[in-house]
This record gives sequence, C-alpha cells and structure tokens, in this order.
Amino acid sequence: MSEEIVIGDVRPRIQAIGDGQQSEFIYPFAIFKESDLEVYLGETLQSGTYSVQGAGQSVGGNVVFSHPPENGVIVTLRRRLDIHRTSDFAEGGAFHARVINRELDYLVAVAQQNADDINNRALMLNPTDADATLVLPTKEARRCRSLAFDDAGSPVPGPTVSDILQAQQSAEATVLAAQQAKESQIAAETAAASVDYSELRRKTEKIQTIDVEDHAITQEKIDPSVQLSGPSLGTNSIIRTNSSTIVENITIPVGTNGMSAGPIRVAKTNEFLWSEDLTQGVWTDPLNQWSVVNVNGLNPFGVTQQVSEVSLTEPALIRYGPTDFIVGQTYTFSAYFKLTSGHVTHIEGDQGDGDVVNIGTPTAAWQRFSFTFVANANLNFDLVAYCYQPSTLQIFGAQTVEGTEIVPYEKTTMAPAEATVTVDGTWTVVGG
Repeated sequence: MSEEIVIGDVRPRIQAIGDGQQSEFIYPFAIFKESDLEVYLGETLQSGTYSVQGAGQSVGGNVVFSHPPENGVIVTLRRRLDIHRTSDFAEGGAFHARVINRELDYLVAVAQQNADDINNRALMLNPTDADATLVLPTKEARRCRSLAFDDAGSPVPGPTVSDILQAQQSAEATVLAAQQAKESQIAAETAAASVDYSELRRKTEKIQTIDVEDHAITQEKIDPSVQLSGPSLGTNSIIRTNSSTIVENITIPVGTNGMSAGPIRVAKTNEFLWSEDLTQGVWTDPLNQWSVVNVNGLNPFGVTQQVSEVSLTEPALIRYGPTDFIVGQTYTFSAYFKLTSGHVTHIEGDQGDGDVVNIGTPTAAWQRFSFTFVANANLNFDLVAYCYQPSTLQIFGAQTVEGTEIVPYEKTTMAPAEATVTVDGTWTVVGG
C-alpha cells in the first residue's frame, strides 16, 4: 500500500456494460488492498474470475477478467471496507504522521461508503418533508403484503399480494371485455352494411298496419295461407329466438314464416376440433419441447373454467394435425394467448412450408393473434413459441376458418361448427 494514498471526492461505486470483448474495466477510486473491491457480474458476486490492479493508488486502478463479460451484462465495482480501526496509539508512544494519515484516510473511505449507501441506495424523506416515523410494520403484520402509507405518511401494511393479483386480473378482464364489445360492434356494423333493404321491403310490403285498428302487425296481414312461427326452426324442432350466431343447421319448411332480429351470422367451419383443450391428442409435441395441463382460470371473456397452460423452457413447436385443409384454399387462424410466467419473445405461425409469420408477443393480458395463409400439401399446422427461460403460456379458442375474415369466437361442444340455413318458407331478418 502506497504511503501517499489520497482519498478523493469520488463515489466508491461504478458500473459498466459488457460487450463480450472487453475484459478490463476501470475503477476511479482508491482502495487499500485488493480484497477491498467487490466485483459483480449481473447480480452475482464474483470470486477468482478476475485480478485487481492499482490497490493503494489514489487514482484507482483496473479489474481484469479472465474471460470478457458477455454482451449486455452489467459490471459493478464498489469499494467495501470492514469498519474497524487500522492503528492504535499507546500513551506516551510515538505519533507518526504516516500512521495517523493512513487512519484518517481509512475513516474518510468508510464515511464515503456509508454516505453512498444512505444517499444513493436507501429510502429517505424528502429534504422539505416534516419529520415522520418511518419504522416498518412488524414482520407478521407486513407478511405477504405491499407497503402503503397512512394520512401522516407513515408506513402501514397495504393490500395482500393475492388482492393485487386479483385486481389486476379483474382489470385485464375488463379491458378484454371492452375489446370484445368493440369487435362485436364492428361485426354488427359490417353486417348491417350488407343488408339488402330492397329485399326486406319486398318481403314486408304486404304489412299495412294503418288498416288495423290497434296498428298491430297480424299474421293475416302478412300471409293468411301460412302458419307464423318463431324466428328460426331447427331440424330437431327447437325454436331459437334471435340468436346472434347460428351454429346448427336450420330449415324453415314450406308454409312457415320465420322472423329474426338481426344481425344474424351463420358460423363457418372451425377446422380445429379441440379449440379449448390442448391436452387432446390432435395437439402434439413432436420435438419434446413442451408440456400442457388444464388449470382453473379466467378465459378471455372473464369466465372461470379449465384453461390449457403450456410449460416450455426453450423455443417450442406446438403442432395441430393432421388437418382437413383443402390445398389452395385460403384460411385464417386465430387464438387467444396469455403469458402467466417467464418471458416469450414472440409466437410464429407456420402451415408446414417454412413460410413463418410472426403473429404477436404475448403479455399478462389475454390477446387475440391471427394470420391468413393458403393451405399447401402439408396437413399439419404449427405454432412456435420463442422463449429462453422457463415460461408458461395459456392458449384458448384456437380456430381456423375458410377465408380472410377474423370471425368472432363461438363455442359449441368442441368448436364452432359450420351451419347452413335452408329457407323453403320465408325468413325475415329485421334490423340487419
């Protein structure tokens, strides 16, 4: 240790970012011996992976790593001294300037260390605040709770972790419900724009309520020769009243007038038979990269049910197949995704020809991703979830339908089914 060491007004802590090539890093503050310097890579305290140069020098020195820190790794260097005296003066004994200077240098370095911990690494009152009691609640009182502050600004136990998570889930469900309402509104407006009002007028022009004393619409004014039934009559004789989506085949027979409040959508075929349960055999793990279980949770519509949760530790291929895709036919895939732990950088869709599409990055809130493709001779459909740490991902409502439209998700026994409406009598849709 040099006798001329000077403790300057320099903060005893510095950080840098590794680039995978640089192995030497500067520390601009004095240390008394090599062991006075703590070295971290990321959050890990290092030992035996570096050498220290410049101990005892007023201007500091260098840390040289045996291997350059990886690109993006934060390198932290800080002086950390044991708090003790370095000398003792006997009564009537020698009093050397070199010894007292070294003792004072050490005390100033300890004071800098404490000041850095207090001023830069600790919670403190604002200089303009009045005095306040900042003693934390007891361990038992604050266990599994957040920290809050009362009217006096003093710390008190806040909401529990489970309360916060539940509030977050409720907020996510509310946002999702708003998104679904917007999608429904857009679908309704699109359907309303496609109504053929001239055809509607042709079917209803016989109704002349002005001729009826109470202005009621009567069957006799429509067509007295046929029987008036409900809005739609299924083949199993169940009358369905004003369903927004028809998911079963319906026939309105001769001699029956059907009338429904619009808009009405006839469901398309979902090529995926199991859209809510990835534990079924049609969903496979060909490369042994993931596992799936069904857990209780909120689906994208805020309803508690069994939801498929996929666990993965590396980029994983999630396959559905074989499918019944028609070669050359255009299809649109869509599904809801929610990240429950870890980090998934993005999800790609691939119909097996290697022409992959980045469809989105999942977050802690349900999101619906989709993409359109043209089917080829490969009858499998693949999703690839990219992650580089243990992660869990919930997937719900996977469906693939013909065409380019992203249709609203509808659940039947296993998946939305294509439906047809056969009108041998008459069917009037009022209101689009």
